[in-house]
Amino acid sequence: MTSFSVWRRRAALAALLGSIVFTAGNVQAGAKEPPGLFSEVAGNSGMKLPEKAIKGKSRAVKVNRGQLRSGRILVNLPGDISLEAVRELQQELGQNRFAWVGHASGDKREPVVIGVSGEAVAATFAYKGKLYKLEPRPDGSHVVSEVEPGDPAPGLDPIPVADTGGAGSTAAATTAFEGGPTIDVLVAYTPKILSIYGAAGADALIIQAVAEANRAYANSGITARLNLVRSVLTNYTESGDMNTDLGRLAGTGDGYMDELHALRDSTGADMVSLIEDAPQYCGIAYLMGNLSPGFAASAFSVIHRTCATGYYSFAHELGHNQGAHHDPANAGGAMYPYAYGYQEPFGAFRTVMAYNCSGGCTRVDHFSNPDVLYNGQPTGASGLSDNARTINTNAATVANFRQQAPQNAPSAPTGLDAAATGHSTVSLGWTDTSAEESGFNLERSDNGVDFTVVASLPANSRGFEDDNLEAETLYYYRVQAWNSVGNSAYSNTATAATGAAPPFVEQVASADMPVAGTVSGSFQDTWRAGDGSVETIREQESGGKKSKRYGYLEHKWVLNVVPATSVILTAQVTTSASSDSFTFAYSTDNSNFKAMFTVNAGNAGAQQFVLPAALSGTLYIRVRDNTRQAGDLSSHSVQVDQLMVRSDNEPGETIEPPAPAPPPPPPPPPPPAPSTTSNIELGATPYLIGKNNKRVDLSWSGAQSSTVDIYRNGALLVGSTSNDGSHTDNLSRNAGDNHSYQVCEAGTVVCSGAVGVGF
Repeated sequence: MTSFSVWRRRAALAALLGSIVFTAGNVQAGAKEPPGLFSEVAGNSGMKLPEKAIKGKSRAVKVNRGQLRSGRILVNLPGDISLEAVRELQQELGQNRFAWVGHASGDKREPVVIGVSGEAVAATFAYKGKLYKLEPRPDGSHVVSEVEPGDPAPGLDPIPVADTGGAGSTAAATTAFEGGPTIDVLVAYTPKILSIYGAAGADALIIQAVAEANRAYANSGITARLNLVRSVLTNYTESGDMNTDLGRLAGTGDGYMDELHALRDSTGADMVSLIEDAPQYCGIAYLMGNLSPGFAASAFSVIHRTCATGYYSFAHELGHNQGAHHDPANAGGAMYPYAYGYQEPFGAFRTVMAYNCSGGCTRVDHFSNPDVLYNGQPTGASGLSDNARTINTNAATVANFRQQAPQNAPSAPTGLDAAATGHSTVSLGWTDTSAEESGFNLERSDNGVDFTVVASLPANSRGFEDDNLEAETLYYYRVQAWNSVGNSAYSNTATAATGAAPPFVEQVASADMPVAGTVSGSFQDTWRAGDGSVETIREQESGGKKSKRYGYLEHKWVLNVVPATSVILTAQVTTSASSDSFTFAYSTDNSNFKAMFTVNAGNAGAQQFVLPAALSGTLYIRVRDNTRQAGDLSSHSVQVDQLMVRSDNEPGETIEPPAPAPPPPPPPPPPPAPSTTSNIELGATPYLIGKNNKRVDLSWSGAQSSTVDIYRNGALLVGSTSNDGSHTDNLSRNAGDNHSYQVCEAGTVVCSGAVGVGF
């Protein structure tokens, strides 16, 4: 048995100005970074598309693989969709192979799972109800497509297997660290799969499939994890019938794929799967009907390549080998009364083991579990649909279907050294003294007593970079080798103290998103003011009747903003338009934009806007014209010389702490309802920006309606604004020094108490 790796974290924070190289999205001298994960290449017309690809929603792309080591990835998908993916976990598999697992920023229900093998990358991206797939090709190219969300092929009932009475391993299931059993999986693929993806591409697809299954386990409260012991080509010609292929895969001495049985024994694989191109069904597997080591002889499955990822058929078929059945409406007898999948009663979703609802429902990466919620709804029914309980109950038996040959426990690594390389990163190195380890567990502590695993690394590792750390903090490290026999002793303990955070970071656009208009230049021309290069957006002519046509434009830029005490956008914008104007707005979700400033011929030039201090992550900047009158075909344009966001991290340098607030003035009329009728709690923090400008950050909780009214000094400041819990009031330099705020349910007198601030 080998262990499922703990996944390592990496930082998304940009580094110090001047003294280091900046990542994409920060000011950088010299090389220009790619705008996103994909760069479009020629050859779209002849590319082989994924199954169920939506017409017109595919691109041949080059994958900017360097970005796959980042904690945040900007994914530029077909249809001008820009998705920021946030990493949850990363599993290193050795030999330039790894899995990247995360989700769309702001919504963990939208998984992003990537498998990497050498230069080949396979991935699925779920975003706003749509599904996208990245597939590798044998020539090293890649295709990204939006695909239909429903199952690519019909389901097929598993083949029940009763207790055979045969013997499996009786050894205890081993784990390399605290957690559930590790289930080793051997995955083979056919020459047909090789012709579609290439060897590295097939391996990347399999890595991705295993990672998807493990994310579903984690989501569902399943403590076991799958471990890919080998992906291998088998010289088998597909019969065209999945039932036949499954029987030949499981059979021994029949002349079909017999080498896989010897490989299973030598690698200690508990279950074996075959990925093929047979188009009939999504997959088939033997169903364990009674918990028994004897089922080891039937722990086999066959899976269609297109269904394996994105639709979770790989996890589904292996679930049958572990005793999990379909939803009750589409299943026969199961080994436990609760060993069934789950369809949400109103068709909102279904779990991994469930068949499609009569009206259609999306399969999500959850196994049924009545104690786990998805979008606020339970993912199972107590006593009826609890596949998580089924898999947990059976995991120790399944994890012992096969055992590797015994080894000695590895010797301890020596010479551990730790050195801080900035305010958020520590570089570690050690000497590997053993030839028998399966991997290493690196542990970290902030007090020298309580250690936790921060990275699980493959055999022969000799170093690691631990980042995303707190500034000015002392950290303790130790490392331990492990294999199936046990763990080594710990290395020596090494310490390192991170430095102070940079006083500020300046971030520039990492991509732009043309919407309407003619564009000359690119987002890279907005990196520096006064360098002779600008990005120009010129209005285009609308459609419709000629007499009703007008000129219009819209354009967006994407930046990545690091957390800071103060966040200020600076722009250098020019336009000669006197009969039109252009409004710049910002958004964190590319949907709800808030206006910042408007420019025309009279006020073009330097612009500045104080963004909410809590803002971080992906930031979208949009410019849009304001005059769209029928018959006005003037081709106005706006020139952007610079877009830059400065994040200040040191209070008192750019933002001066204000004096204590005086007693607040009387609350604004109308008076709020009694405190017993309002649960709204309001906080207000004042800031002096430089010498003259003022800002008040409001935050609240407890409002029940979707919108709220915000009052300043008794007068309505903002009406019916989104109840998102925060608002920034940018005051003019002539505004007074004392102010009172309240937040009310929109259109009512159900309000918070008055909160006063002073400068």
